[in-house]
Amino acid sequence: MYKLLIIIKKVKRMITSAIQRGDTVYVYGKNNDILMVKTGELNGYAYSTVSIKNRKARTITTYDDNGCMLYVAPAF
Repeated sequence: MYKLLIIIKKVKRMITSAIQRGDTVYVYGKNNDILMVKTGELNGYAYSTVSIKNRKARTITTYDDNGCMLYVAPAF
């Protein structure tokens, strides 16, 4: 009997820019690839994270370069 081992590797991608257009934030990586699109107000970004403010919920959510939520903080 054979056993199957599956390894999932997270691919790290660098954020090169984040642009606010209306109520939408577009996050780009190398070669201008779109990494993610989120609704809200751009609060800031670094090479591996982007923070987006939600005015209705009064929170700032930080996402990694894969679009996964890292944490949520209250917005003052």
